[in-house]
Amino acid sequence: AEAGGKPDEIGRAKVQLLRATEDPEAGLHRLAKTVSLDETRDSLRQLVEAELDGIYDDIPRKTKFEQSNPILKFQVQDGQTYFLLLEACSGSGKSLCAANFFTSSRQSRKCIYFLAGLEFTQKLYEPLRSITSFLLTALDLDLRNLLGSSALKDDPKMLKPTHLDLDCQNWYFLGALSFLVGGSSSAVATSVANARSELKGMFLLVDEAIPIPDSGQCAFVSRLSKLVLIRRLMKQLEAHLLFLGTNTLVLNFQHIAQGEDESRGSDENYSIQCITHKALPPYLPSKGDLAVLQQLFGENFESNVLRFDAVNPWLTRKLIEAFKSATPEDSVDRLQCASTSAGAVVASAKRGLSIYSVYCLFQIASHEDLCQAHLSRGFAKLNVWRPGITHPPAKSILPLQRSDTSVVVSSGISDDLSVSGKKVGNLTCRFESAANDPVTIAVCARGGRPFGPKSALEVLQEIHEESRNLQDPTAVDARKRDGNELESFVGVAIAIASWSGSEDFLRTLAFHFGSAETRTVSQIISLDDEAQEQQKTRTADALSDAKEILSKTMRNLLPLNVNEKLPQNSMKVFGAYYRSTDQSRRDGDICGPGPDDSYRGATEQKNYSRSLSGTHLKTVLHKLFDVGARLSILVVSQLDAKIGDFLQASPFSWCYLYLGPRQDSWKCFWYLKTGTPAPERRPKRRRGVESVQDQKSAFSAQDLRLLVVIEFGLATAPFASMKRADAENGGRHSTT
Repeated sequence: AEAGGKPDEIGRAKVQLLRATEDPEAGLHRLAKTVSLDETRDSLRQLVEAELDGIYDDIPRKTKFEQSNPILKFQVQDGQTYFLLLEACSGSGKSLCAANFFTSSRQSRKCIYFLAGLEFTQKLYEPLRSITSFLLTALDLDLRNLLGSSALKDDPKMLKPTHLDLDCQNWYFLGALSFLVGGSSSAVATSVANARSELKGMFLLVDEAIPIPDSGQCAFVSRLSKLVLIRRLMKQLEAHLLFLGTNTLVLNFQHIAQGEDESRGSDENYSIQCITHKALPPYLPSKGDLAVLQQLFGENFESNVLRFDAVNPWLTRKLIEAFKSATPEDSVDRLQCASTSAGAVVASAKRGLSIYSVYCLFQIASHEDLCQAHLSRGFAKLNVWRPGITHPPAKSILPLQRSDTSVVVSSGISDDLSVSGKKVGNLTCRFESAANDPVTIAVCARGGRPFGPKSALEVLQEIHEESRNLQDPTAVDARKRDGNELESFVGVAIAIASWSGSEDFLRTLAFHFGSAETRTVSQIISLDDEAQEQQKTRTADALSDAKEILSKTMRNLLPLNVNEKLPQNSMKVFGAYYRSTDQSRRDGDICGPGPDDSYRGATEQKNYSRSLSGTHLKTVLHKLFDVGARLSILVVSQLDAKIGDFLQASPFSWCYLYLGPRQDSWKCFWYLKTGTPAPERRPKRRRGVESVQDQKSAFSAQDLRLLVVIEFGLATAPFASMKRADAENGGRHSTT
């Protein structure tokens, strides 16, 4: 560096490990005076008991939780040393399981619980501050000593923790562990051999075991390197180690295993196991939570609405808390308000949440296999057992919740590490179907603005840019999940916008298509002067009917595949956007919440390389209208015809809403039939996507219908590139 060059790796590491104190060892001893394992355990026990207070199903919630806690249930076999990885997304209950194990009187082994970093992001971590600072300081002190050792100078390979000779020095980290469990009176460095007699058989729980990317950090002192070193030390002690995180196994363990010469080959006494989300306790509602859920879904909701083993416990609690404080009396409106506030809380707490992963969550095809990054950057679940996607899809072979097979034993600890017969690098994850877990959709929708200030169109354009650069795997997934880009995007935009509230739906939908509409639904659909003059007696009814169709159809929609069904009670507050097949004669079906089956919609998307006009436009409209839904949505690249002429000749009354390219506001046109009576109440019909084609028999020609047309423009990215490619092949129509 003095010669004008860059500092070497050892020099950079030394700088990064410097502390404010001139004597790191003295600093470690001062920290030792502030930490008490018993006090930490007592403080954490109080938080656990408060979190699990109350009764559920006539059993104390804490007892119910402990019966399902996979760490407490884990049976240690004599002569075995275990390396466990608790692998699940944020909010699954990993930390609560670890804290329950650490504080429970049901386990008698020596146990220490701390964090891999100094990010105390949840209340449960607060009692762990002193013990975490103490142990990480000891680990840093060990690394400082290693950087100055002669062994490192003689063999540059020793810079990698995977190649370190663990007998090359005494370890402050081991001394700190021994001090915490009462094996020594001070935190002095000790050898592996000396520490083994005191620490053999203990459990070390390391939470937030996720390497935080830092391009400016020396690899030797990165969090991943520290985890590697901890793992090697625990193995030599014959102590049991548990890493908790969102990608401890899937993204990192192949790196942890590489280079460990003494670990290669078979080791009958060392077992590596992954505790998956299928092993974790289900969501256990408190008495207050149950009251809210019964208000939403009815008293008999549990068995056929929310699968407590499928929903994310943290997200469910946040949504229920937000629902309690929401003010609207109507449950549908109140749930929408809860989506806004709960989504904001979760987005603030989960700083690593990827907007591309959220976009992928709303794609209809996102139930398929996804890359591993959605575990840490979204709310996906590890996909250990499920076979690759086939057509038709292969039957799932998921184990029963909390069965023995929900804890997976790994085979091999070299570069060929595999889990359940799959190499670690080939493991995938997936999102739970919204039919089983509507909560994640509700929270991530954030009241129609899941991407903050960005629109869905902006995010899709970023996805294409990022996927070309291969910088973000969640962006690559979001691009490849749905084969038809426009159909996928429209489904995402409609489902998201439906969570914005009845008066805000049109401006939110326009926003996600890149427009800056500011008016409410009432302001947008107000009859013009000419229409009011011609239809004075019909004005109030027409406006009321149009608002009712939008408010009861486009509300709280869940993205579902055509073969998925919402439970009956769930339909009280949730609607659905179904991605349809060609045999259904439409691209999408919409089913609003509530018992009245009249409020349905149908969508059609056309991304052609030239304008949609004339006979072809009439064919498309006939196909869309033949479904018989009260609401029709058509999204096209460009129009070259007057839809109004077609509607004027129709026997129905129409409210026609149009949003054009580079247009910041909706245009509204009315085509009302003289003497049209107000709509009559229809008898309730069985809900289900297959009944939509039969809807037309339930309506008379006098009913008001809504047509929403969005023309996004031939030059709009990313759809424009597809049309240009089509034009080079003779200009034939593309249905991409």
